[in-house]
Amino acid sequence: MTEIGDFYAGGLLRCWVLVGGAPRCVEDAVGPEDISEEVAAAIIEANAGVRAAVEAVEANEAAIRPVAGPEPDVALGVDDVGGLVVSPARIALIAAADLIAAAGPDVIALAVLRSDEPE
Repeated sequence: MTEIGDFYAGGLLRCWVLVGGAPRCVEDAVGPEDISEEVAAAIIEANAGVRAAVEAVEANEAAIRPVAGPEPDVALGVDDVGGLVVSPARIALIAAADLIAAAGPDVIALAVLRSDEPE
């Protein structure tokens, strides 16, 4: 996971934005004495939004990796009572597919932007 911390050395406050789908600090970090509490709170809230967006798209990207590969076997066999023993790889694939399917349009748009691929 990408680290997106609010504060830098000496207590300087960073202001994160998304550039090409990646988090960046394009402005110099500011000292708490140089801004009001309201501005600091707004920067921290905006940083939280960037963090949430990056976490969501990174989870989506991680979910795509196993889905993009070869499909694992459905089952390992049958258990003692005749039930199907589903392979852990198949369970992980299903969970990944569910996460991808649940991605909202904002996550999909950010993933496309980060991938440099046209929609």
